Amino acid sequence: MEITLLCKRDKDEPRGERHRKTILHLINKEPKRIRMMSMNFHDTELDGSRTLSKMLKRMLVRGTIVNIIVGENPTKMDFETVDFLQDLMNFGAKIYHHPRIHAKLFLSEGRNNEIDIIITSANFTKGGFYNNFELGCYFSNMEVKYSKIIDNFFKYILSLPSKKSLEEWDTIFSS
Repeated sequence: MEITLLCKRDKDEPRGERHRKTILHLINKEPKRIRMMSMNFHDTELDGSRTLSKMLKRMLVRGTIVNIIVGENPTKMDFETVDFLQDLMNFGAKIYHHPRIHAKLFLSEGRNNEIDIIITSANFTKGGFYNNFELGCYFSNMEVKYSKIIDNFFKYILSLPSKKSLEEWDTIFSS
């Protein structure tokens, strides 16, 4: 297992550069499964014209399983965020809301069962990837015993009764 610190290291490096590049690296590996967790989740440009939604939709079309847990209250999300998340769901992503989520996590399970994890302070937003001073750790080729702890945490959140799937959001928005 290798651990890399994700933070701004010199004055000429753009904020969030290491977070964006590491997420791009993991997405470009075309994993079999991705699990993401963040308080806020926006469609953010990762490099040039490649946005998070374009890259995740491409992965979904190619068979990657994408699970996302969002902490932000869906009734307080802007319309762009709701459209972004509903669009991902239309491509097959499973998206959930849990009101107590504040953790930020990106777990990638490769086609050869290698596990890579990012645990960070950065939300999946423009602020998290471009404006704020954030700190994170990237664990590459994580040992199975440690990745199971993170995987079990994700499953635990999904088992809680107060989580809602995106399919249930339609009733929230129509009321």
